[in-house]
Amino acid sequence: MGDHGDDGKQLVGNPLHADLVRLRQSVASQQNHLATQLDRAAQDMGGGGVWEGPVATAFASEVEGRKGEVHRLATEIVEAVDAVLKKTPEQVPLSRAQAYRRAQ
Repeated sequence: MGDHGDDGKQLVGNPLHADLVRLRQSVASQQNHLATQLDRAAQDMGGGGVWEGPVATAFASEVEGRKGEVHRLATEIVEAVDAVLKKTPEQVPLSRAQAYRRAQ
């Protein structure tokens, strides 16, 4: 009946692992949407015609820099979840799974 760990305790699916898998799927499905939120603004500002002058040039540069940061951060979110998921066992002793569920 079920797998057992080295200590003889019954192993079950880790609910934390399952939650992380769902989180990863959700974050990954939104990654492109998040990453591209400033693309249009940067394109419009960089193309001129929207707003011109020295302040506009500085603002366009700021938008372009923030666009790059949003792209980077969107990728880092997925990578951070992946790193935790990689360290989280798929199966744990029944008592640990129950404790996790109770804490929810």
